[in-house]
Amino acid sequence: MGKLSIKQVADELLSDFQATWGMPDLSPLRVNGNTLEKDPFLKAFAIVGSILTDTEEVMNGLRRLETAMLSHIPPSPLMKLIGYAKKSSEDQAQDLINYYQKGGKKPKDLGSLLAKALEAMERAQKFSGTPATITANVAPQAFVDELLKKRRPFKDPGAGVQHGEYTHRIQWFIVCTSSDYTETCAKTPGDVYEHIGKWFFPDVKNTKTQASSSNLSMWDALVDRAGANINQFPDGGELDFRNPNKFHPWMLGKEAQGEKNFPILYAYLSARAKKRDKIDSVDYLSQKLYGKSLCRVAQRGIRKKQVARPNAQACPNCSKYLEYRKGLYFCTGRGRHPYHEGTRHRNHNS
Repeated sequence: MGKLSIKQVADELLSDFQATWGMPDLSPLRVNGNTLEKDPFLKAFAIVGSILTDTEEVMNGLRRLETAMLSHIPPSPLMKLIGYAKKSSEDQAQDLINYYQKGGKKPKDLGSLLAKALEAMERAQKFSGTPATITANVAPQAFVDELLKKRRPFKDPGAGVQHGEYTHRIQWFIVCTSSDYTETCAKTPGDVYEHIGKWFFPDVKNTKTQASSSNLSMWDALVDRAGANINQFPDGGELDFRNPNKFHPWMLGKEAQGEKNFPILYAYLSARAKKRDKIDSVDYLSQKLYGKSLCRVAQRGIRKKQVARPNAQACPNCSKYLEYRKGLYFCTGRGRHPYHEGTRHRNHNS
């Protein structure tokens, strides 16, 4: 599939939201009293969709994001002392690539470059709020009410490795920084983002077959196409980047040549994909909240709830229980040192 024009995307949306689907009583879908044809945001919706079907403009947007990431490298005195600022831009990029791909010591002051670049754009385009993190399925109504209608961007590790956790924010960065948008659309991206949330219908009926369906969403049509069994919007092929499950693998694949065209972003996304492939999304949330895996948090909770153990004794210093392991009693207090009966043990805070 090649690039779709603004008119082609608009016709596609009108077919879906006006000709194909209606309310349960088959009356037309409306927002603020308007059908989609009369909605003042229709052109803006179509521009978003058109940009994300244009491979060349998407590539240009990824290069712009790469440049934005580099702009957030701070010229601090410390970096000058360690000689980092004296390096060429190519060597600076290679340091980042080596870190993201191979691990090791992180270059000082260079964390969160992608997040900083995205957040700067989002603030400028009237998005609002701290980006949310979605680690599991969110009810569709809550998604549009708490995120879209409040203009809140989000990271999406719960959607899976193929989808990518930053993919939607990267889509919006490409759209917001594209001259195809800025030179043809009078609506600010934040306004468009919010209005997309209004074009959501929990219950609809096919006007041709009268089959019922649920959760018809403009968000799905523009940036989250997935096809049958997921939503009502199939994508237009491998290069339809309205489908994040096609877009994210493409960014990391051979065709995009990310190592050449956007090397820092490519290295970062590759490293994140490898990391997410090794950790469950619930474990990810547990690590963020508690600094421990879910299993370790659960085990700690179980230990706290246990009030009696086989052969348990009370510690004479603090009344914590003593655990019997491998022929020794261990105090369950902070120190967890062995306690020999009849011998006073070290202070618990040692």
